[in-house]
Amino acid sequence: MFGSNSSGWSPWIFIGFDTESIIRVAGHHRVIDMPYLPVARIAILGIPLAFYLGAATLICLIGTAILGMLVLREGSKIPFAWHVNAARLTIALALIHGLVVYWTFF
Repeated sequence: MFGSNSSGWSPWIFIGFDTESIIRVAGHHRVIDMPYLPVARIAILGIPLAFYLGAATLICLIGTAILGMLVLREGSKIPFAWHVNAARLTIALALIHGLVVYWTFF
């Protein structure tokens, strides 16, 4: 199904997947591995992308906490929806950061 043809060419190569790491046939069982994603190995100024995503996640987490404190303060003109949206952004960034770290090391 995911194996390459007789010439060794596979359409998965164009998006950086190694066909053998996607599905290995071990006897009659199929073992599915996480495919390697080259995006996880990107380095910007010599620092991995996972570091930048982690820093952005931490900044968003601190910003979400500050927004929560400001919303609870009496006389605040900041709507509660801003805090909720900041929390959603933080969760999304944390999930992306976690996946990039997973793909980097495993």
